[in-house]
Amino acid sequence: MSTKVATSTNKYGHWTGTGASDPLTDLEQSGYGLGTRTRWYQFVQHVATPLTYQHPNGCWYQPLNGLFHNFGSIPRLAQVIPGFEKDRHADEYTLHDQCYSSQYPAHTVLVSRDCGQTWRREKVTRPFADRMLYLSILADEEITPALLWRARAIYASVAIGGWRSWKNKEM
Repeated sequence: MSTKVATSTNKYGHWTGTGASDPLTDLEQSGYGLGTRTRWYQFVQHVATPLTYQHPNGCWYQPLNGLFHNFGSIPRLAQVIPGFEKDRHADEYTLHDQCYSSQYPAHTVLVSRDCGQTWRREKVTRPFADRMLYLSILADEEITPALLWRARAIYASVAIGGWRSWKNKEM
């Protein structure tokens, strides 16, 4: 379970609320039975304090409760590199996976343009989803050269390699 609490907004936005991603135990549901070797998770939104990313554009974004996702499909080889572990940026990957998802209307995310008063699903573009991943990794963090390098490497990998998942709606 993650807890994101911010005291102020930085130029990258900030996180509030909590959510958890539980691994699916059924081999068919988890994707292992489909030959993908990808571990799948189900996101559970905390009802009282839902996980929310407040983007620098002023909008608030939330992953939907019940989302099936895979934490960014990070290749196993990359997961051994410090900083690229799947759970390192779990909330950020969950929101990004929501944008790539085909579970709901494809490529949509829950958005509020009025500080959380009203919410609706909106379509997002792939460049926006990838850029939001980059910004959300930097949100509420002390910006160091190592963090900038890691965020840029993750952004580059989804920008280069995410086309297949986006086009095929594999999420």
